[in-house]
Amino acid sequence: MIHTSVGISLKNSDESYAAGAEAAFCAIGDLKIKPQVMMVVHTPDYDCHALLDGIASAGRDIPTFGCAADGVFTRQGFFDKNLVAIMAFHSDEYGLIFDFEEGHPRDTAKIGQRFAQKFLPYLLKTDNPGLRSALLVLVHNQLDLDAITKSINNVLGPLCPVIGAPAHAYYKGPYINGLIRPNSIMGVLMRSRVPVGIDIAHGWVPYGPAMVATHTDGRCIYKINGQPALEIYKQIWSKDFPLTEGKDFAEIQAIYTNFAISRPIGLAQAKGEYLIRDPYLIHEDGSFMCGGEVPENAVIHLMQGKFDDLLSGPRVASEKALRKISGNPAEVAIVFDCFTRLQLSGFNSQNELQQIQKVIGQDTNIFGMMSRGEIATTGAGLTCLHNKTVSIAILPKYDIK
Repeated sequence: MIHTSVGISLKNSDESYAAGAEAAFCAIGDLKIKPQVMMVVHTPDYDCHALLDGIASAGRDIPTFGCAADGVFTRQGFFDKNLVAIMAFHSDEYGLIFDFEEGHPRDTAKIGQRFAQKFLPYLLKTDNPGLRSALLVLVHNQLDLDAITKSINNVLGPLCPVIGAPAHAYYKGPYINGLIRPNSIMGVLMRSRVPVGIDIAHGWVPYGPAMVATHTDGRCIYKINGQPALEIYKQIWSKDFPLTEGKDFAEIQAIYTNFAISRPIGLAQAKGEYLIRDPYLIHEDGSFMCGGEVPENAVIHLMQGKFDDLLSGPRVASEKALRKISGNPAEVAIVFDCFTRLQLSGFNSQNELQQIQKVIGQDTNIFGMMSRGEIATTGAGLTCLHNKTVSIAILPKYDIK
């Protein structure tokens, strides 16, 4: 059986030590059994050194990892300032395995490989054939997130689903056992006889014809159907794209960024949702920089989203994740929700939270953050880096014996 509890503190940022201590004491006390791992997420206004010292005062010998985020979800609501949230984990029989790896960003693929290999012995054990596993990760985003997800896929393949997010370089972190550890990936392998439900949704649908990204380099799309990417983008959106004649490049870039926030790119997948790429920046040569890798000669669509479809993203992701836990009630929902969703017209954080609670109930714990990229295993069994997407893991309340 997996036990979790979520402790929070709403103390102001000038009480960072007390806020860390309060959230940790609440999480540990509510669990009523010593946690095997704790995860912390907080708004970026706190002094992280004092915060970590406060957390350590409550549970110095408990492995702890986490980061700051643009906003934090709990059952009590969404907060973009003055909130520390800590989730404590304990598993009765099968344990929770925490580990990390770090190094120079140029060695990202090797870092991801070494990290994933640390969990292989547990996943390949045959003494508990009915055991299911899932991996929860945080990655410093100065590492190559595309290389990290590829490394995890190459090593772990279909052995367990993965969910996680980058810890953004704008803020100090990520944290491991009270220390700031940049250029690191960390995670906890969760094990039970009932699968952890992991899934995604976003609400984006194709607009216009299928096309081919004929020239790409990592995250940069240079040409679509053999023409400069921006020209094709403007042609498809010709009825809506704002006039740019007479504007200098800086003005055009700003116009494009504001327009593209609600018109991303989608890559069709064998199963499940389109893989979304946020083409957040243009260059003077007409190329796009995206929030994730686009393979050369990939079939792509420009995407649009109706308000109701986009708004339903958290609900749909929750419903799909809940179906995967074999009819058991939810113990906790772990949420990574793209921060750009809140930049869409008519969206707000409370709506996102309410959509999740429609599925899992008002009393079920929620723990999560607004992320700048979402790592999740999709319906095709591949672990991918997503943009503009809601990813959710639902832990079951109990195991089937």
